[in-house]
Amino acid sequence: METNLIVKREFKTLPITSLNSNSVQPEGREKSIRGLMQSIEAEGLLNPLLVNANGLILIDGHRRLYCLSRLGMEFAECILITPAMNVTSEDLFVKYNAFTKTLTKKNYYNIYSKGGLVSPVIVS
Repeated sequence: METNLIVKREFKTLPITSLNSNSVQPEGREKSIRGLMQSIEAEGLLNPLLVNANGLILIDGHRRLYCLSRLGMEFAECILITPAMNVTSEDLFVKYNAFTKTLTKKNYYNIYSKGGLVSPVIVS
C-alpha cells in the first residue's frame, strides 16, 4: 500500500535565485526553450513551478525557471510542497514525472540506483 508523499501544499511567490535545481533534470531542446521564452514573455508564467519546501528544490519547471532567469525575472509563482518524512526530492520528481509520463526507464533506473527512491512502488 502506497502512502501519501505530500503532507502540505501552498502557493507562494519566491525569488528565483532561492530555488535549487533537482539533481535529476530533464534535457531541454533549444527550440522548445525559445518557444517557451516567447510564451512567458507574451503571457507570463501560466503554470507555477513545483518546489519541495525542504531546501527549495525544484521538482518541476526547470525549463520555465531557466527562461524566467534569461528574461530577467526575479520572482516566480510556485506551488510549495512539504513532503512526508523520508521522502526525497528525487522521489517527488519520479512520482510527478511517472504521472505525467515524461520519465524514461533509463532515468528511473539512474535515480533508483543512486538510492533516490524510498521504494520502487512509488511509481506504480
